[in-house]
Amino acid sequence: MPEAIDTGAVGKPFVVKDGAKQIECLFVEHGLPTSSKSKSKSAKPSLIFTHGAGGGLHAEALLHLYTGFSRVSSMICFKGNMNLKARVRSFNAVKEDQKFATCLGGRSMGARAAVISATEDSPEKATHLILVSYPLQAPKGDLRDQILLDLPESVKVLFVSGTKDSMCDLQELERVRKEMRAKSWRIVVSGADHGMHVTPKKATEPLGVKVGELAARWLKGPDDSGLEGEVTWNDETEEARWSGWNNPSKAAGMVETANDNSKKRKSPDEVQPAPRRSKRNR
Repeated sequence: MPEAIDTGAVGKPFVVKDGAKQIECLFVEHGLPTSSKSKSKSAKPSLIFTHGAGGGLHAEALLHLYTGFSRVSSMICFKGNMNLKARVRSFNAVKEDQKFATCLGGRSMGARAAVISATEDSPEKATHLILVSYPLQAPKGDLRDQILLDLPESVKVLFVSGTKDSMCDLQELERVRKEMRAKSWRIVVSGADHGMHVTPKKATEPLGVKVGELAARWLKGPDDSGLEGEVTWNDETEEARWSGWNNPSKAAGMVETANDNSKKRKSPDEVQPAPRRSKRNR
């Protein structure tokens, strides 16, 4: 059985000042130091990340991400409110404070804020993005694709998407990826919903930890041998398994199967309207 995460040992809290406002942050160092240890002055993050609209620094999905990511590298996560523009401003403030913006990332709404911050003029330029549960489809059916299409070729993007995510149809995301100028990779989490929850419940943590570790390894050196991969749960061995990177043609079957299965599981109340393209919808 996987060991439970110690929520009191996820890193060192600190604040970043943005005018009169203070932004709560958490520095998660390589090796997951306890919160009682001070942040090393020489330690540098490899990722600045933020949570979703209704989450926080200690949301379950983030704890799993911290654990996996810190096996390879250090990261910073900051807390924001539910306003997208305010979250982007917070991104910019943390970037300026850390003199770092090489890789930005976020979950759900936080992923949108990361993309917008990466495209704004700044002395610190982002070269990588890690987007977990990117909410491609808005509640009214419009696609939040334009900010992805606006990303320059110089940026590399990693998407992490669940096969049961009702806010991001995998086939629609694949179409958007083909239109993007920025090169992208994608980790598909089998059975995961928008919050990265899976069945059985015991699989949620190890799958999330595996995703965090894979994201950190991708950041150290994106694998050009393939652009798609899948994380699955093996119920017999009770462990998360990684398929390795595959080329898009081999991964296409996986995406189609995942979407077909997801559609079969949906009830009439869960069916959403067909996506609409909108360049104004960020």
